[in-house]
Amino acid sequence: MPYASARDIMAETLALVFHAEPELPVPQWMDENRVLIGGDMPGRWDGRVVPYFHLIMVMCAIPDVRIVTLMKPAQCGVTELFIGIVLWSMDVRPGRWMIMLPKAEKAEDFNRTRFQPAIKVCDRAMRHIANEKKAFTAARTTYDRGIIEWLGSNSESGTEGTPARYVWIDEFDRCDPLATSKLLERGKTFSDSKVIETGTPGDAGKGIDARRGAATCQYTWFVPCPHCRKYHTRNWRQVRWANGGQADPTIVRRTAWYECPSCREKCHASDRAWQGRLGQWVAQTQSIGDLGKDEHGHDTAGEVVGERPPIDHVSFAILGIDNDLLPNPYGEVAAAFLEKIRQHGQVDYVWCTETLGEAYMVKGSRLEVAELKARAEQSPNAKGEHGRCPLGTVGVIVVCDVQVDRLYWAAFAFSNRGADIWLADWGCEACLGDGTLATVLDDLRLKEWPISKPGEKDRKIKPSIVAVDTGHRAEVLYRYRKDRDSKTVLVKGFATKGNRDTRPYTRSTVDFAGAQIPLYRINVTLWKNSMARWLSGTQTTEAQLTATLTDGTDAGLVSTWHLPKDVDDGLLSQLCSEQYVDGIWAVRRKGDANHYWDIFVYAAAVLEALGVREVNTGASNGKVQGNGGSGGVKPRVEPAARVGERGPVGQRFLD
Repeated sequence: MPYASARDIMAETLALVFHAEPELPVPQWMDENRVLIGGDMPGRWDGRVVPYFHLIMVMCAIPDVRIVTLMKPAQCGVTELFIGIVLWSMDVRPGRWMIMLPKAEKAEDFNRTRFQPAIKVCDRAMRHIANEKKAFTAARTTYDRGIIEWLGSNSESGTEGTPARYVWIDEFDRCDPLATSKLLERGKTFSDSKVIETGTPGDAGKGIDARRGAATCQYTWFVPCPHCRKYHTRNWRQVRWANGGQADPTIVRRTAWYECPSCREKCHASDRAWQGRLGQWVAQTQSIGDLGKDEHGHDTAGEVVGERPPIDHVSFAILGIDNDLLPNPYGEVAAAFLEKIRQHGQVDYVWCTETLGEAYMVKGSRLEVAELKARAEQSPNAKGEHGRCPLGTVGVIVVCDVQVDRLYWAAFAFSNRGADIWLADWGCEACLGDGTLATVLDDLRLKEWPISKPGEKDRKIKPSIVAVDTGHRAEVLYRYRKDRDSKTVLVKGFATKGNRDTRPYTRSTVDFAGAQIPLYRINVTLWKNSMARWLSGTQTTEAQLTATLTDGTDAGLVSTWHLPKDVDDGLLSQLCSEQYVDGIWAVRRKGDANHYWDIFVYAAAVLEALGVREVNTGASNGKVQGNGGSGGVKPRVEPAARVGERGPVGQRFLD
């Protein structure tokens, strides 16, 4: 028989000596090695129970991801998840850990009672412990390739001078900010360092909520509806139960359901396993299509469309109604809500932050669906209805918000000098291709709306103005204006904190393909402040909407805005999707749609910028001046010389 060469023998010997086991992905390692002790679900870890943890585990193992932020409610399994990730790193990617909790005593107790017992029941972790007695101390766990140190934020001296490859800050909002800032510096000497930030939220715009919003890649959990097969995010406003405020919390805990925002059908707790299996995390620059089917007729997850943003800092948010560890999370959150109402007359900080998992804000710093719907139903001036313009209309403005694969639009009728503005119509159109987008815009330009006048045949009016937000697909829109319709008004929003920039808008140009394309830059912070007051019925800057809105940071065009009596809850939900916190407007929860809120804001800004208050049509007694069927009044397209200039807060401009 042939003899092996010396080279072959050496290669085989080296392979045996230096054999490296393949690196298991975190989800697979957890399913094979993680054992839960205590709690309601002891035994082997099963990732299928909490499908929304999968991507979080994957991100924790990607070297390019330097920071992972997770905002969550209490008792949703996140702590067990990250204990498992620490155990995985001991076995697969060793290094020094520094883990911080608010108090040193709590950190040491956690190490002794939860973390070290988790090591002892995990064979893959225990094989890295040489001497259990020496390895396990109150404030640290030592293993063959590193140290896991437990710190309290009340003893920040322990964070200084020691480099750490991994940092985990738990209960982020309760930790001392100075201590956390020092700890975050510990990993800068490592090219593959990882920082993990977890906790229930506190005040909106602060702590873990602010960190979540600062992430370059902000993920939101989407699940499909078992009826219409469209994806949606879960939010408290869609939780339903029988008998309203008179319901028995014990019954509500078992029977509450979730109403699909698209088809209004009931999604029950029994649907959640199916929804979780097909759920998807979607970044803020992406959208998701409907469910599909494979060649065997099995359901397949919807396609995520759009480029993912940079992932150096990723964030995730889980709500109490997302918590699949509960038999019926809708019922648990709803029952707690009812109990708080009966005990205290209102929900409190703890229910909002720990049970629901949302950041807390001062009541009144946002609009509410019920309040807007009540105003629409009770307003004597809500003369319009969906698809029609009321008597007194002299012009129509259509405003569009373009997304990756669709276009949201709304049409507003306005009276002489813009004194009254009515929401007349709205919709959403699919537009995946550039040609489709242009066709949709063409159709909106030519669309007609009837003007209601008792005893006479309806007259029809086309848009006087079509305005489009260029936040997405800007170059396509520049080309559309250059080659197809030079009257389209292009806008782009920018936000300012507090009153740092008091200009409601500026007019600029964009150099595109040899042409100068006009572009209005809209200060959305100022306009949203004003819009919130107008829609809530608060016409002055002094009171009622919120104490944080008393700084006078508003915009002009004081008009009376009207919602039709048949306005649907989906549109109203988008008008209520944002909150005013710490000087800026931001969505209450990442993933909440705010397209119509932006559209309302741009409608107000564009009407002011185009000088609608300077256009006196001479209309009176409901007589519409202008050419009616071909578009009604035509405001001047170019603004006055003083566009964008502004004096003291509240002073009208374009006088």
